Amino acid sequence: MLINLGSIGFMRVLSVVLSALVYFIIAFIIMKLLSAALKRILEKFKVDEIVSKFIISLVKVVLWVVTILITLSAIGFDISSLITVLATCGVAIALALKDSLGNIAGGILVITSKNFEKGDFIEVAGKAGVVQEVGLLYTTILTPDNQTVTIPNGALTTNSVSNYTREGTRRVDMDFGIAYKSDIAKAKEVISAMALEDERVFKDPAPFVAVDKYEDNAVVFAFRVYCNAADYWGVKFDLQDKVKDTLAANGIAVPSRHLDVTVEK
Repeated sequence: MLINLGSIGFMRVLSVVLSALVYFIIAFIIMKLLSAALKRILEKFKVDEIVSKFIISLVKVVLWVVTILITLSAIGFDISSLITVLATCGVAIALALKDSLGNIAGGILVITSKNFEKGDFIEVAGKAGVVQEVGLLYTTILTPDNQTVTIPNGALTTNSVSNYTREGTRRVDMDFGIAYKSDIAKAKEVISAMALEDERVFKDPAPFVAVDKYEDNAVVFAFRVYCNAADYWGVKFDLQDKVKDTLAANGIAVPSRHLDVTVEK
């Protein structure tokens, strides 16, 4: 009786591959169940959505590593040697992945410090927008002009972060100028009254209008009002639109740049 050694080798390889596939599928299903259970637990305890997503992402990475190690171990692979090699190369791996590890650490700090939440309007490293998600490596924001920007989590811990939403109210800062011949007291009065006509503008603290500086051809006023953070841009643009018409309707001249030319004969 002849034995086909080639077929025996093939069958052995096929058996190992099938075993690995079965163990991987089982481990994968368990990983999915654990992830789903963790998600339900976090939802039950009403954990913030950003914190919840970050924890789930971190746990998924750990579960994937465990799944792969279990699969390799089940088919007879000596994972202790692999772990030893990884431990030996740990310093080199850490140096190679220092930016990624820094971003992961930054993400943990962002989550634990709770400086902002999903939906907050923040500004960091020259970028401003609404927080969409804090991931394992990056935080995603949506800018006012509808751009999706990803910021490394490390940058959130090494740069100042301005949160324009947390307090619920914001001050709108504007400036306007009038001609030197115009009545300063009247300009203050009409602009303050115009601001209070807008229901979004707070009466307390009241609108602030005061001379800020004197330029070559204009008296420049600082114009400040308070409103809800959600109304900030609407209030800013609407009031700026009304300033010129309000001044003109009350006989207050708005300066324009001009050049005097003297011709000597």
